[in-house]
Amino acid sequence: MTKRQRHKVGIFSRDGDANYKWLIVVLQTMLQNIVGEVIPVYISNNVRSFVNGLSQSTFAIVYHTKKRGRLNIANVTDSLYDQELEDLSRELGKENVIVLVDDVEDSSYTNRRRIFEEQRLDTYASELIVISEREKESSNLNGANPRFSQSPISSQMQDDYDSIADKLQVLRRIIEKAPHNNAGFNDYAESSSVSSHGSMSKGPGHSEVNPSDSFKSYGDESVQSSHKPGSDPRTSLIPSSHPVSIDVTKNNEMKKDQRNRKKDKILFGSIIGLIILLIIVLIIVLSVTL
Repeated sequence: MTKRQRHKVGIFSRDGDANYKWLIVVLQTMLQNIVGEVIPVYISNNVRSFVNGLSQSTFAIVYHTKKRGRLNIANVTDSLYDQELEDLSRELGKENVIVLVDDVEDSSYTNRRRIFEEQRLDTYASELIVISEREKESSNLNGANPRFSQSPISSQMQDDYDSIADKLQVLRRIIEKAPHNNAGFNDYAESSSVSSHGSMSKGPGHSEVNPSDSFKSYGDESVQSSHKPGSDPRTSLIPSSHPVSIDVTKNNEMKKDQRNRKKDKILFGSIIGLIILLIIVLIIVLSVTL
């Protein structure tokens, strides 16, 4: 049996790697059977650093945290990653590039779709994954020593835990499917066509990407569950030689909405019952006193 070729995953960001330490841990432990190396790349005015990081990577994650104050990733005013996304997509192939937005308040599928469409991220990236601080907290991925727990840290955070487990499984699925394309140059000295991170020449191993061929989002029906009924999909996050996918965030949110509606009905019923009880007591009091 041929040994699986593992990706070299570059994390490209204008933030220091302390912000995405949890992501490095996830890639190095939970996805170690498909990720051979993690390469943090700090994006600055040093073009050489960016190009060297790109030349070492076979898969790229563009990381952005809401702690910067704005979700200005691409194709908006003061966007931060327009050129980098274009370069990464050109050199590695669109199917080998995703964007991960961290520390948001609303990490729902609806908000994720809004960002993806408004900033036209599908131009250069195959997927956008949105993570909230509460989701990381629920699975022990925040703090100085992040380690994904096998259950939520509290029962009240079950929905958040299920949500981040789903999204990490989507990350696994995308990396598993991504081809092993290397950038079209070996080092900075040979990439004379690079100017301000732009106009990189296509090199050997590069594949053209048709927008219609990109991966579907984690809310789409194309990401189907293949685990057996009754099994725990989170066990697939433990390194395994068998790819396992799950029915992801959209279905999870539907279940969450159903639970919320059920809670609302119970609460409404309790209030009505209390009102009726008070009316009965009032009638009894009035009948006795009159």
